[in-house]
Amino acid sequence: MLASVMVLVRDYERANSLYAGLAREAPGRADVTAGLGAVAFGRGDRDEAGRLWKQAIAQGLADAGVSYQYALLLDSGDAVEDDLRSALQLTVRLRPRFEDARFRLALLEENTGHFDEAVAQFQAIAKPAPAHAYNYWCSFSQALLGLGRNADAAEAGQNAAAVAPGAVERAHALQLVRMARTHLGVQFTRDETGQLKLTTTRVENGDLHWNAFVEPGDEMRRAEGTLREIECADSGLRLLLETASGRIAIAIPDPSHVEMRNAPSEFVCGAQEPSRIIVDYAASKGAVPGVARGIEFVRGEK
Repeated sequence: MLASVMVLVRDYERANSLYAGLAREAPGRADVTAGLGAVAFGRGDRDEAGRLWKQAIAQGLADAGVSYQYALLLDSGDAVEDDLRSALQLTVRLRPRFEDARFRLALLEENTGHFDEAVAQFQAIAKPAPAHAYNYWCSFSQALLGLGRNADAAEAGQNAAAVAPGAVERAHALQLVRMARTHLGVQFTRDETGQLKLTTTRVENGDLHWNAFVEPGDEMRRAEGTLREIECADSGLRLLLETASGRIAIAIPDPSHVEMRNAPSEFVCGAQEPSRIIVDYAASKGAVPGVARGIEFVRGEK
């Protein structure tokens, strides 16, 4: 007890002498080894403090304060991941309501890709401290994303946005929400010269049918009717479609850039054997209603 008091009042010489005497009298005592670690830390010898605290833990130390101090020391340097995890796990095992330690453990698990463990630690925190709330919800959202729990991740992201300290942080939180509500897809876009290129994009999770040929800015329309004729020209094809509203023509400049479903292997120009089709097309101000982006041939219907 006296040795501990000497550490508190920064009389490290006397504290070291007392702890050294205790170590000779009772070799292997974890609390004495931990005390020597505190003396070394007070003197600025961080390496020696870390060595002694690690030894104390191996000797069976049951002091959450010391194990957390050791974890902080590890986290501020070139920590070995397993040593840091062990120190934090010991801390929360000894003191389950030590939420700063549990929060650090959750962050460690999330940052190292152990999402199940991270979520368990986040959920064990009854309520994040106000100072940690934004980081808590962002990291919780990322861990849930890692598990594919998108709805829960979106909710955590919204909670992060609600407590974001500034516009930049709020934008990051809302980006997490978007990631939770979408998945990666591809889409054709045009570069500054008008040439088509394939780029990645985010697709709404609820979008059961994503058409990569729909370009950004397309004003999409749908027509359903009977295919009567295909006109062929150097500029491409035109579908003549009989609909409930009358006959319309839809352009196909390049058949390889139209999503085809149940379509024949090739098109023949001229009059067609009547078949029922559904065309998704981009509206146009030109001579035709628009440009086809997707065509579905409805089987068994004419």
